[in-house]
Amino acid sequence: MTLEENGFKGRVEVYNDPSLALGDFKSGSYALLLLEIAMPRMDGFTLYEKIRKIDRNIKEQNTEIDIVTTQRQNE
Repeated sequence: MTLEENGFKGRVEVYNDPSLALGDFKSGSYALLLLEIAMPRMDGFTLYEKIRKIDRNIKEQNTEIDIVTTQRQNE
């Protein structure tokens, strides 16, 4: 299922560099963020904490964040 099939109507942006995403988040407005746990240069949990600080200290909001992974578990 796609985001659109689940009722999401908005712009989708994809970043390969978490620091670029963080910079755009500071100046933009987002309804939902999907973070990959294993990103280059900054893991998803670190990015999550940085976004929450911006939400609390600058934006005074609580952006919805989902953390996902594309890594498979070995059985």
